[in-house]
Amino acid sequence: SRDRGRSLVQVACIRYSIVVLLARKEDMKEELHQVLDRVGATWSHVLTMIICGGLLLADGAEMLAVSAMVKSLATEFPEMGPTEQGLLVSMVFLGVLVGSAASGAVGDRIGRQPVIVFSYLCLGLFGCLCAVSPNYQIMIGLRFGVGFAFGLGVPAAVTMVVESMPTQLRDNSTNFINAGFCFGELYAGLGCMIFMPRLQEAGQWRSMCLWSSLPALVIFPFALWLQHESPRFLLVNRRTEELNNLIKTWSPKERELELSTPRDLESPAGVKERFARIFAPDMLATTVCLSYCCLVANFTFFGQSYMSAQAFAEIAKPTDTMSAAAQLTISASFEFPGAILSMLLVAYAPWGFNTSLSGFLSLNALLAMALITLDLDLQAWYIPATYLIRMSSQGLFLFVYVVVGTAFPTVVRNTGVGFCFAVGRMGSIIAPMVFESTTTEEHHEVFIALTAALALAGAWMVQWLPQDMKGKPLGEGSTTIPTETTPFAKPAPGA
Repeated sequence: SRDRGRSLVQVACIRYSIVVLLARKEDMKEELHQVLDRVGATWSHVLTMIICGGLLLADGAEMLAVSAMVKSLATEFPEMGPTEQGLLVSMVFLGVLVGSAASGAVGDRIGRQPVIVFSYLCLGLFGCLCAVSPNYQIMIGLRFGVGFAFGLGVPAAVTMVVESMPTQLRDNSTNFINAGFCFGELYAGLGCMIFMPRLQEAGQWRSMCLWSSLPALVIFPFALWLQHESPRFLLVNRRTEELNNLIKTWSPKERELELSTPRDLESPAGVKERFARIFAPDMLATTVCLSYCCLVANFTFFGQSYMSAQAFAEIAKPTDTMSAAAQLTISASFEFPGAILSMLLVAYAPWGFNTSLSGFLSLNALLAMALITLDLDLQAWYIPATYLIRMSSQGLFLFVYVVVGTAFPTVVRNTGVGFCFAVGRMGSIIAPMVFESTTTEEHHEVFIALTAALALAGAWMVQWLPQDMKGKPLGEGSTTIPTETTPFAKPAPGA
């Protein structure tokens, strides 16, 4: 019996030693964010930012073009009254809403890269078809298709950049690709100056449709052949060989990776399960608050863009030295200071994302209330005020995208981002119709007051966000937002 007891003790000791060795081996494994931080930014990352930013550039070009060419369309299609003009713009955003809602589950299911490629393909196809549209009814359907393509691709593009970049560059990389929207608007503004300087020239809207679809046609082959899949998507789907090959293309000296994986890494099986994740009790406040902030940002930004286009078309005279299209282009250029402000806050602000987001919302509300006091006849004041609110609304628009992109775990990130963007696009849908139904040729006060009220409510709601993700590694499979007590919040090397 003594020998038997000694044998049992030896077996127990061996088992304990094996458990300890396995635990140490697991502790020695790296987390993916540590690998990405060590590899740093490469030319492949730059290419990813160009391809994903190109999607935002095409988005900006299309959105400004459709707002600018409604008067030109109305000269060819007599059935287009103010309501039909607003509906044409809103139909684009309705397509974006449907596409954004679909993008989440599709991107989390098949990957980010295929969604981006398909989005570029649809953008080029529908954009060219718009140029040969024979009537208003067909034009409405084609603009819905253009919007659907954007809605499908933009959440995947934001998610791709967020999941591919090292921690220290991640947030401003999101800002950078979203700034592509500003370049897209400048590109569309240049097209307006070339084809329809007064924004009312008959028939020139067809040229603008082709002009605005050109970026998607140019970038599509690069997205098809050169864009890689998201490394975090490969991790959560246990495509280890592809992940190792991707890391080695970035850094050939990297050894075979042994990555730590969370225990709750199983991807939801279906759409219902994915939405259940983002509406879990510990993520409900995040989803609701960020969805509302996206709605406010879209209503403010696209509403002001639409209002500017109509206002400049109304106040422009044939004798003016500066055309309506030139005014619109200058207005769009004022979005760059807003983008730069967003980047500076991400990089250097000593406070977190939530405080900056609340500040952007409050600034938009204050500028909107100041605009109420001005009349269209006071061009010397009204036009500069329009420029300023375009600047602040662009900063808000970009900053919301930064916060949303980091708020959800990898297994449902595209679903969460897509849902927030879809709710946001509801603001884009209703903004033109609200503008047309509440304004006269000389008075925009009701629309501007509503903009201010929505922004103030958003500034108050930001306090509901349970965590601030500035500078923190992303979560992979947890339903909770990463905190200092979770394995995802370990400081990145060198951070």
